[in-house]
Amino acid sequence: MTTKTIHANSQSQKPSSTLDVGVIRWLLGRFRNGCIDHNEYDGLVEHLHDCRRKVQVDLKEWRAEVLGEAAEAGKSYYRRQSKDDD
Repeated sequence: MTTKTIHANSQSQKPSSTLDVGVIRWLLGRFRNGCIDHNEYDGLVEHLHDCRRKVQVDLKEWRAEVLGEAAEAGKSYYRRQSKDDD
């Protein structure tokens, strides 16, 4: 089985989300060919939950890094509203 990865927009910064195309194709094939049993479904759901947790951790780390860099540069991460924006 050949696996390819799809990365987020190359111009964007961290985090880079990665999908295993082979796994997606396998899952689609399973659903097209009929029902999957409960154990396979539970495994899929657990895998998706694990992926979500990893992405959340990556986002928290990325946000902390960006806030740290902004603090070092003496800038605010958040856009300040001017009186003209109101």
